Amino acid sequence: CAGRRGRSGGRGGPWCAPTGASSTAGMPPTPSVQRMARDDDEAPPPTPPPTGPRPMCETEAEASAWAETWYASYRVQAHSGELYLDPEGLWAQLLPGEDGSPPAVRLLKLSWVLERAERLRRAPSEAARRALALP
Repeated sequence: CAGRRGRSGGRGGPWCAPTGASSTAGMPPTPSVQRMARDDDEAPPPTPPPTGPRPMCETEAEASAWAETWYASYRVQAHSGELYLDPEGLWAQLLPGEDGSPPAVRLLKLSWVLERAERLRRAPSEAARRALALP
């Protein structure tokens, strides 16, 4: 109790044993855990389901079969380089997709880009730079 600080400022108190006395003197022993006969008959509690995303496939073979099917149907979507030079193509990219997806591109002010670059340059650590990453 000498090192403890409480209402008495570390000079002892109602919860501290007198100096030289055992801290358990005069106290009843602590109870131990007892197993009862009814405890042996009870089933253990069910394991909670895992949190987070569940895997699509149970086995490696299922995953390989799914990947082969997906890859066989995958087609690279080619686009023209003119898409980035044609004003109509640029304006079309600023519109949301037909399925409601967000626009493919976004216009940025140069002042915003320069301010962001300065914040990244002044970041004190790699973690701080990662926190400034865009989604």
